Amino acid sequence: MVRAIGPFWDANETWLVLGVGILLTAFPFAHGIILGALYLPVAVMLLGLTLRGVSFDFRSKAPTNRQPFWNRMFVLGSLIAALAQGWMLGRYVLGFEDSGTARLFAALIAICLAAGYVLLGATWLIIKTEGTLQTRAVSWSLKRSPGSPSGFC
Repeated sequence: MVRAIGPFWDANETWLVLGVGILLTAFPFAHGIILGALYLPVAVMLLGLTLRGVSFDFRSKAPTNRQPFWNRMFVLGSLIAALAQGWMLGRYVLGFEDSGTARLFAALIAICLAAGYVLLGATWLIIKTEGTLQTRAVSWSLKRSPGSPSGFC
């Protein structure tokens, strides 16, 4: 899996930084409103992305017996970043409303976005791999497909 995403994974984070920079330059008032309302989830997302990046690099340099630890840290960092992005999307869709219902909606969107990322990653692995890993990726994608009884959302 690491070899399948190796050349592409860093670009995933670059667009986030670029988007915030363009937002600040083109729409400074909107930048203030959006990042003011989403300061904490943005910070959490950046921590998740940092953990993900560090674990990806350390995994390749770690001895074989430590690689499972860095694999878990990569998964944790990815999950943190995905949940934070979903939370921000849910808050944005409701116009940054701050009520119990809005928080539940944001939490639901966070879980669904993470499940969507699992589906996206599984389909990427189906395209880029073969053998046992490809078979496992097909199973993961079927579990997260829309309409699947065992899917998250």
